[in-house]
Amino acid sequence: MDGDCGLNNLCATYKCTTGTCMNTFVKSGEGNLANQAGDCKKNVCDGMGGQTTIADGNDLPNDNKVCTKDMCSNGAPSNPPLSNTTSCGTLSTCDGAGACVCSDPHACDNVQCGAITNGCGVQVTCPNKCTGVNTCGGSGNPHTCGCTPTAHALDCGYQCSGIKTDNCGNTKDCGSTDCQSLCPAACETKSCMDSFCYCAGSCTS
Repeated sequence: MDGDCGLNNLCATYKCTTGTCMNTFVKSGEGNLANQAGDCKKNVCDGMGGQTTIADGNDLPNDNKVCTKDMCSNGAPSNPPLSNTTSCGTLSTCDGAGACVCSDPHACDNVQCGAITNGCGVQVTCPNKCTGVNTCGGSGNPHTCGCTPTAHALDCGYQCSGIKTDNCGNTKDCGSTDCQSLCPAACETKSCMDSFCYCAGSCTS
């Protein structure tokens, strides 16, 4: 019987013909055997009905990383990092350790301060170039250095002496205040007293 000659498998077919075993073996290095993807090896028939494993340089270990190389060396898989001069996308370069790093060195060229989104889609904080009374966005424009004056700081009102400042270096001399024109016309007294206009008489001060 066929079973007296051997057990059929993917590498051999056993056949008994008129009392003689007529076995058929798949050629060495061939065979449709199961394999593990990415291990740089291939399971094949050994030509004698058995199985063996050989190196397969086409069975690359794909780690799905753009900054590593998928390679086989005598049946051994590896994923060495690509050099730090390898481009891996727009404004992106491999770091030599297997990672893809986005670099936009000119992102802050026209920005004086604040956080912006660079050409890589990553938010970065630009160096603060603001000095003195200037603050980031103080001029009302984002990413620009400027000073925000104190509201009504330069309004002398009834003050008729002294210097007022708006916190941005701008000043106003309140000594130029004309009490004669500031006080209501009906006032009999229109003078500067204790730094303020004194309006008195037949009027409301």
